[in-house]
Amino acid sequence: MVQPAPTSIEERRQRIEGAFESARAQLDPHDGNALQLHLGPSARAGREEPPARAERQGADPRIAHSSGGRRPARFAGSAFAAMGVQALQRGYLKKEFSVTEVVSGLLEDIAALNPELKAFSEVFEEGALGQAAALDKQLAAGARPSGLFGVPVGIKDIIDVAGHRTTLGSEMYADNEVAREDAAVVRKLRDSQAVLLGKNSTHELAFGATSDSRFHGPVLNPHDPSRVSGGSSGGSASAVAAGLATLSIGTDTGGSIRIPAAICGVVGLKATCHAVSTQGVWTLGFSLDHVGPLGRSIQDVSRAYAVIRETPQHVRPGDGMNAPLSDAGRLKVGVPESWLEAGRIHEEVWAAYQAALSRFEAAGADIVPLPARSLPDLYELVALNRLFIMAEGSAQYGHLLSRSELSLTPEIVSRLHIGNAISAPAYINAQRIRKKSMQQLSSGMASVDVVALPTLPALAPRVGETAVALAGALTEDVREALVRFTAPISVTGHPALSVPIGFTAEALPLAIQLVGHYHEEETLFRVAGLLA
Repeated sequence: MVQPAPTSIEERRQRIEGAFESARAQLDPHDGNALQLHLGPSARAGREEPPARAERQGADPRIAHSSGGRRPARFAGSAFAAMGVQALQRGYLKKEFSVTEVVSGLLEDIAALNPELKAFSEVFEEGALGQAAALDKQLAAGARPSGLFGVPVGIKDIIDVAGHRTTLGSEMYADNEVAREDAAVVRKLRDSQAVLLGKNSTHELAFGATSDSRFHGPVLNPHDPSRVSGGSSGGSASAVAAGLATLSIGTDTGGSIRIPAAICGVVGLKATCHAVSTQGVWTLGFSLDHVGPLGRSIQDVSRAYAVIRETPQHVRPGDGMNAPLSDAGRLKVGVPESWLEAGRIHEEVWAAYQAALSRFEAAGADIVPLPARSLPDLYELVALNRLFIMAEGSAQYGHLLSRSELSLTPEIVSRLHIGNAISAPAYINAQRIRKKSMQQLSSGMASVDVVALPTLPALAPRVGETAVALAGALTEDVREALVRFTAPISVTGHPALSVPIGFTAEALPLAIQLVGHYHEEETLFRVAGLLA
């Protein structure tokens, strides 16, 4: 029997934690790969109020705060990919270069860099050159580029592309059947005359945040190859950051677009839930999965979103980037202070975030603290995300556990076992809690245009690292730190945009996450433009 929905946060937290404990009790107690869930006070010991807003003036001057002053990655491909959509199409129109020249240059760069970077799991060399030649013929006949005409795009390797295998970054799917038809998002790209370069590498089954897969090896960070690219859309972000593609299409279930975008220093959009079709995508969490674009600029991501979205919008792509932000007065940027724990955010992340808020103020915005009572509990949302991913992920991939030759990584095996053990009543009650959280966040941010928080509380982890540094001597499990600020927004389904805001003293990217009202992605693009 389904129990009545709990009312207090503590009740709800206990209900979710109980579901996990019940599921974990059925696993081997000595299994070190079983994912831990932290909901109680022990996970938040020493919690303090965030520093006062006035402390923003003391932001660390060593941090390069301008996302416009992009630093070149250590892995750097063709200048063509760095040009952006508008510049590429202008060059085609003026006959400064052909689509074939652009695509050939990128394919050469992929051949040179990808063996180490591992951003692509498959390259569509013949198909991409064929598409490029056909587009050059159109240009010769007087065609004027629009949409994503001639734009080189990568596709995450959990999205079907007709004529190619979808391997999901796993040995279990290395011999998967060749896809017979394109996913809905791929059809939209083709209709817009984008050039498909290949499949981008992913964390195995899209079930992780590092893209460190033993199937293709770890996808490396172009800014520091000793560090991960993030995940699960790590190959997508790495390819764009390295200049191997102008755009890439990724997916996001708990942060899988925004995490690698932040780590690799590119722009990544998780649109409103269901705004982009997931048809033809190998789902991990069917109630959480989002499809979205990654690019080097806000304008490029805005253009890509306009092509792939399903939800009609009143503003055309790119329009309004410099338009007034509010018809009713000054822009209001909300700060969820109860979500931002002093001591649990890396110092350079915190300084860059405070500097970004100061830049909003300098542009005429009001910074509005959001009361804790008006927002859902951060850790409850993170826990809900994990419960849904494990339960829904096991529904999708749990059958692999019965295979005689199981080659999944141990961590994923443990997650699938936990998911299989989550009861139906626990799942249903969690969905009821989720609905209340969605309503609470929408209500809590009703007085502001966007909510701003760091995309990540820590810097990019090194390959194989299990814990990341926060402030001072504090550390946190990599798996928990990377999703802390992204997973909650996957649960509520609000649109969220990760935008670069500078670099650390060691030249690692830093990012801010802007969260908007449902179906108001254009507002996110416009607000983000103030930081460009």
